[in-house]
Amino acid sequence: MNTYKICKYDYNDPDYVNDWMYIDEFFARKNNQLTTENWKEYLSTELSFLDFVNHLFCEFNGEEFFLIEYKNFIDDEDNCEGCFENLVLSKNMIPDYSIVKFSQLTGIEKFLLFQLAVRGLCTFKLKTRSKAVSISTMDDCFYFYIEIKKDKLEQITCDAKNLFIYDWRI
Repeated sequence: MNTYKICKYDYNDPDYVNDWMYIDEFFARKNNQLTTENWKEYLSTELSFLDFVNHLFCEFNGEEFFLIEYKNFIDDEDNCEGCFENLVLSKNMIPDYSIVKFSQLTGIEKFLLFQLAVRGLCTFKLKTRSKAVSISTMDDCFYFYIEIKKDKLEQITCDAKNLFIYDWRI
């Protein structure tokens, strides 16, 4: 198993440090205008990550995933106004991931967990029973760390758009 970092940043571009990292930074650069056009631009980046998640669950269909770490920032007062807009489920339908078994969640609830993570509303670590894959998130939102065999990662990311994958030694 190798460890990789999947992110929205091209580290070969020296200007990547000026790119936005959080959803509130993105909208601040748009004068906090939550317009359809701005959402469309933001969601295109988010969709790249969620498409990766879809491929991950398809590749490991039948594997049981366990949520082994979870930290919730959903109720933090400093969350931006738009954090809860355009979620796959409404805010009042977010399950309490700290108490529910991951295997008992619906597909959309699992997907929502990743969407919350890229928006900075939670961090987590998932692992399969067979230890074929482990994935974790960070407070930096648009990062996933994944432990996986290289050939499996290549299958999952072969169609990935706007994602950058780096060997990562932690």
